[in-house]
Amino acid sequence: MYYTIVDNNILTSEQEETLAAYYDNVKEAPDDFEYGKYIIVDGDIALNPDFEKEQEEAEKRFIQSLTMTKRVFALALRELGISYQQLKELIAKNEQAQLEWELCERLQRSNPLLDIMAKEVNITSEQLDEIFIRANIDIIKSQYPNILEILTPAEALDADAD
Repeated sequence: MYYTIVDNNILTSEQEETLAAYYDNVKEAPDDFEYGKYIIVDGDIALNPDFEKEQEEAEKRFIQSLTMTKRVFALALRELGISYQQLKELIAKNEQAQLEWELCERLQRSNPLLDIMAKEVNITSEQLDEIFIRANIDIIKSQYPNILEILTPAEALDADAD
């Protein structure tokens, strides 16, 4: 891969000639080049010292945007040993939970009520993330392939088999 810098943007191409036909100062990109991992410093590219942190933050934001149907959520809870009856009893204890459960079609991971209710049945925030990740695995594989690392090895293998 090759790159050049134009108007403070990194332009890349697999073919050096493609860039060289229009721009001067075409250089070979590092083997591990990916957008965001390298930034422009003093007119050239350099490793972004905040890349990993930025990736983690982007993945967290992405997880928070995930949704799933109530049915898929109830089935996932059953796999964790929480019966549908227990789920209904838990919801019945909280008026806000009743309102949201009855009026929504999909649950969104970013809803803080999920974390509050999950704590009551000893489900961690990380476990909720995994539930939403598994429910959306096809989307995630295409956009954030490294996110599978937060799943346990067995779960990652299950996801790869889908």
